[in-house]
Amino acid sequence: MGHQRWLDGNHKFRFQRTLFDGTEEYRGAPQQTVGSEILFMLKDINFSYGKMNQPPNTKSKRISRDESDDESDEEDDPNEADLWKKISIFFELPYWEHNILRHNLDVMHIEKNVCENIIGTILNVDGKSKDNLQSRLDLVDMRIRRDLHPQVLPNGKYRLPPSIFLMSKEEKEVFCMVLKDIKVPDAYASNIS
Repeated sequence: MGHQRWLDGNHKFRFQRTLFDGTEEYRGAPQQTVGSEILFMLKDINFSYGKMNQPPNTKSKRISRDESDDESDEEDDPNEADLWKKISIFFELPYWEHNILRHNLDVMHIEKNVCENIIGTILNVDGKSKDNLQSRLDLVDMRIRRDLHPQVLPNGKYRLPPSIFLMSKEEKEVFCMVLKDIKVPDAYASNIS
């Protein structure tokens, strides 16, 4: 995963192996790419838009842990053409290459989606939870968090061991009552209840 590399060099999470992928992180954060460098990388690349122009095999392929180790050096290379799938319309803005937060778009909807995903996951809502069989199989592929690996039952179905954030029915009711009764200043939240 490697997300710990963006933390401060002496942050305690860098060295907590069991909470992440079983490794300690000593690498620093990658260098931030400047907008003019991105435009230079994209100047010779032709993009075709629309569903009709996509390659026939667009399904994502699972990569085993051994294969991903070989590709880890390529992941840090900012000059790869595969890094870009299209040129955004925002690239045409004259000030785009000088923006520091070029990805800071539509904050309201992003916050709404993140909030829905978190609530769906902690309440274990069917179809909304991000803690599902596919995410657990990813843990198996990465060979981490063995306590969360799915268990195969005799009838061939899977059983997912409970996560640390799994709530009992009573805890879910308390959580929902807090959301129902919460009072916030005007224009700070929609009608959560």
